[in-house]
Amino acid sequence: MTKIPAAAIALLVAIAVTVLCMIRNYYTVPVEYTGPPHPRDQEPPFPADTMDNLWWFVHISDIHISRFRDPQRAPEFKRFCEENIAVINPPLVLATGDLTDAKDVYNMGSTQYEVEWQTYHNILKHTRVLERTTWIDIRGNHDAFDVPSMESHMNLFRQYSEMGQKGELSHFLYQQRLPFGTYSFIVVDSIPMPGPRRPFNFFGVFEESSMEAVEKLNKQAQGSNSTIYVGHYPISTVFAPPPGLSHVMRSGIAHLCGHLHSLGGAVLHMQAQERSGTLELEVADWKDSRVYRVMAFDHDLLSFVDVKFGDWPVILITNPKDARFFSPQYEPIGKVKHSTHIRLLVFSPEPITSVAIEINDEHLGQAQHVEGPLYVLSWEPTQYSVGLHKISVTAKDSANHESNVEYKFSIDGSRPLQWLVPAVILMADWVLTVKSIFFSLYCLGVLSLPIIRRFTNNKETDLTSKRWLRKFVLLTRTNTIYHPLLAAGIYTVLGPWFIGEIISGYVGVSTLYGVYVNGVFVPEAFSYVTAGLDMLFCQIPLTCYLASRVGLVYTNHNKAVSNQGNQSTFDLWWLIRELYLHILLVTALLWQVYAAYTVQKCYGTIAFVLCPKFTWMLPLILFLHNRASRLTINDIDIEFKKS
Repeated sequence: MTKIPAAAIALLVAIAVTVLCMIRNYYTVPVEYTGPPHPRDQEPPFPADTMDNLWWFVHISDIHISRFRDPQRAPEFKRFCEENIAVINPPLVLATGDLTDAKDVYNMGSTQYEVEWQTYHNILKHTRVLERTTWIDIRGNHDAFDVPSMESHMNLFRQYSEMGQKGELSHFLYQQRLPFGTYSFIVVDSIPMPGPRRPFNFFGVFEESSMEAVEKLNKQAQGSNSTIYVGHYPISTVFAPPPGLSHVMRSGIAHLCGHLHSLGGAVLHMQAQERSGTLELEVADWKDSRVYRVMAFDHDLLSFVDVKFGDWPVILITNPKDARFFSPQYEPIGKVKHSTHIRLLVFSPEPITSVAIEINDEHLGQAQHVEGPLYVLSWEPTQYSVGLHKISVTAKDSANHESNVEYKFSIDGSRPLQWLVPAVILMADWVLTVKSIFFSLYCLGVLSLPIIRRFTNNKETDLTSKRWLRKFVLLTRTNTIYHPLLAAGIYTVLGPWFIGEIISGYVGVSTLYGVYVNGVFVPEAFSYVTAGLDMLFCQIPLTCYLASRVGLVYTNHNKAVSNQGNQSTFDLWWLIRELYLHILLVTALLWQVYAAYTVQKCYGTIAFVLCPKFTWMLPLILFLHNRASRLTINDIDIEFKKS
């Protein structure tokens, strides 16, 4: 008898391990490219000791200029525009959304604060950064909080941002034309419009019309040396109809974005390669991390480095590039093996005193300055023709600042595994994932009850042979508790959650599937996150609490019938049971209080009052608690109950 359970456990473990290995391989094994080589893969010019075919730009995201928080955020952003941009001197800067914070003093409500936009605008103006570079800024979800339409006076992006003032409010194409080619940047706008107040625009929305618009831009970008897509949301957090947003971006070497803030700095290297081959490159936020990215095209090979504000020197190795980010269908990686020099850009406000290069922990020598930020060192790529090799560069300046950059490169196209956690975050379909998680919890917390009721209909064996199921069977036969509890669960997916000012001055309706406001339905996936948490912290604990109370009524009745009712009721198990039950009840109550409070802070008093999903649930919980506390055996609708 013991062999069968042991074999079953072993089988389950084997299946689990196999599934986990498949998931790991799917996300970490580099995408294999089997197509033809890049057209310029073997064509000169090749990376050498001149500035030819080299240019660089800067990417920054999630600046979050705020009137209430972090008083150093804006001044340090001003220093960045004055000092860092002056030193790096990029012809292009990309600011990918959430230019302002738009959150109230409580960090819960949201609206557009003109003073935040004025601060952002004045920094660009007074630092004269717009005279030194092309500044492309786009909207983030915070820049659309509480904005009813593109034409609204609340759309301060249109009035104060650089692109907004130029009329570029949605998708558009920017092309950097240089003597050695054209580089196209396609801005992809997935920001919901109208823009509800937080938190219901965490996920992006990309409609059919947007797909058509971007496809037109793709055609205009044909013939470019390289194409880069620029957006705020990572692809994994965007609603999009089939064939999906990654398909729309299939002709680009990379998609540059922000939004996730590297999960509060917990996940480093938020970069991965989509199955299509496009690099998904999220940059950490300026808001808390103070990070920006320097990127370069060197003979059409794309390289980048993330930099902490204040760190000097900045080192960007452009040849050989990091093997982790090879894109053979989009860039001529064959040029690396024909190159004559290691090439790197070094930036510092102070003179550079040394640039030491090592490969495989062997010192190769000091790189020589060519012009501008370019340093080179001659090398023989054929010495590293097989497998992965480590390159390390250490640079020092006259102020005794020192920086080091190292990674693995290859000549034969070998690539290291992708980082697992960033790959999962950036490659998974999180819209589908949160829906699936909610549906699973909904089946467990709500749909399981009518199933139990249907298939355990008045069967005494269900109360004897299936002891773990007994209390839930009894719950489904206690109509005065079962029906209100089931109705509350069903309401989550059928009814409006609340009615209130989704946008200031615009009354709308919030549902599981999105919000309807200003005559437009805006689909949203964050509501599924909220509903999943509601199942986890309210519906399921409340169901377990009520089922346990009903089960106790039945158990105590049986003890009384068998003359066991005179035993002392106070013992350790009684205390543990009561503590467990009160934790379940308090968890459900606290979640509903928090949810109702959040609705009030985010959407106002009307939404709080007209909120069946959260506010009205509080008296229902208390009613069910009171009903369960007063329950008798006669309230349980079973034919075989004992008298």
